Amino acid sequence: MSTDVKLVSRTIKYLLEKQSEVRGDSIYLQSANTGEEATFNEVLYYANKVGNGLNSLGINKGEMVATMIPTQFEAIYAWYGCAMIGAIEVPINNAYKGNILKYIINNSESKLLVIEASILSRIYEIQDELDILEKVVVIGLNDDENIKLPLKFSVIKWEDLITKNTTEYRSDIYNYDINHMLYTSGTTGPSKGVLCTFSHNYETAVGSVREEVVTDQDIYYNPLPINHIGGRVALTAMLVYGGKVVLRDVFRTDKFWSDIEKFQCTCTLLLGAMANFIYKLPSNSNNKNNTLKWLNMIPLIPEVEEFKKRFQVHVQTVFNMTEICAPITSDGFKLKDNKSCGKVRKGFEIRLVNDFDEEVPHGKVGELVVRSEKPWVLMAGYWKMPEKTVEAWRNQWLHTGDLFTRDEEGNFYFVDRVKDSIRRRGENISSMEVESEINGYPKVLESAAVAVPSSDGEEEIKACIVPQPNETIMPDELIKFLVDRMPHFMVPRYIEILEELPKTQTQKIQKSELRKNGITNKTWDRDEAGIKVKR
Repeated sequence: MSTDVKLVSRTIKYLLEKQSEVRGDSIYLQSANTGEEATFNEVLYYANKVGNGLNSLGINKGEMVATMIPTQFEAIYAWYGCAMIGAIEVPINNAYKGNILKYIINNSESKLLVIEASILSRIYEIQDELDILEKVVVIGLNDDENIKLPLKFSVIKWEDLITKNTTEYRSDIYNYDINHMLYTSGTTGPSKGVLCTFSHNYETAVGSVREEVVTDQDIYYNPLPINHIGGRVALTAMLVYGGKVVLRDVFRTDKFWSDIEKFQCTCTLLLGAMANFIYKLPSNSNNKNNTLKWLNMIPLIPEVEEFKKRFQVHVQTVFNMTEICAPITSDGFKLKDNKSCGKVRKGFEIRLVNDFDEEVPHGKVGELVVRSEKPWVLMAGYWKMPEKTVEAWRNQWLHTGDLFTRDEEGNFYFVDRVKDSIRRRGENISSMEVESEINGYPKVLESAAVAVPSSDGEEEIKACIVPQPNETIMPDELIKFLVDRMPHFMVPRYIEILEELPKTQTQKIQKSELRKNGITNKTWDRDEAGIKVKR
């Protein structure tokens, strides 16, 4: 290991070896699905085995290794194994198949893929179109039980990969080296591979899970997928602070409080619709005596104060995206209100700008742009997309594509994604504000507001709504509820009732899918119903 600790102190290799020395026999990982546990020593043991195994298969520092593994210990061993030798892990969404899976494997130029046996058939279906992939390591491959697929690649059992020795792999790995490449959802075009250094990964974790609120005694409940930055925050944070992570393969509302109680969890992250689902549990699900001390809620729900009182838990919030490192955070648990993301975190510069990168005044809407005082903290670029990288970094500021306002005290307020904002009859409308009002209707479980084409040349608002269980929503009654609560131009023209909204693994609504659906034969039209909204 390098003698200059400052150059390596943010790498997975350094952090894991340090925790192994300090608290090696302490439990680092526990599965809520199986009850399985792993200490820091055991995780280091398997990380070295995987790293040496990958190296024996010809993988060297700087080369891509694709992984497609559900939330289980092997997913972490694969990530950390790559990190031990400086290989760049490319975690792939476990739900991907067909063209998008083919695109990511080919685009990443991965010569080796680590995959779970239950989803191996997806590779078989596209193998003739995979031009670079050479080897496939399969977890859980059993010759007697698993379907034998005639793959054109060399197939290696996971057990054979980890037969290598556990000694430290001698390679110089630094904070500025690339840790992993995370693909964005690709809502405005092909998915972009975001190159993230070890410093980027570290800074995202400590920015989201602050040192002043966590200790090595904390137990972090993580129901988020490990292929997503949200799921990696918990693992890296507890690798820094020495606490434990309890893993659940997918978020389930009905398992949340029972898992918290069973595993005595003290902290967690609620992303997207998760907080709303928990808040809307039956009133007898108060769990005031639960062990949960604090949580990150991103974004804050309007009822955050009621949520805190009902569940007796502290709440903080941050603003983050894959390309940046939580540059905006609340002041600990002091929330300005139920809408602010917080203030600028130490070590970052933030501006709100117009289309020409000129700063806008307080109270005006502008795109959030970011810079860091430290090197190698923000994304290192988009893989094989130099034009997109330059566009994002124009004028030496990283452009987030998110619209915000800022008040005189320096509190930042998220307005919308640039691509999700709606332009209707000369007004720029925040889809998030429309959804907030719709979600206030007692019969609504959740909603998404999207733009659909208008015959007038701009856009109309379509609200896609999921009712509360055993409730029926009449669109005309919902409109009457909304007209007293929002400007006339924000009241949706179209309403469609759905059983569920399309979501990512991290419970973020996929509005691109809803926009793609447009107006269907199930869509209710306010104009056709003869309902007029007064100005």
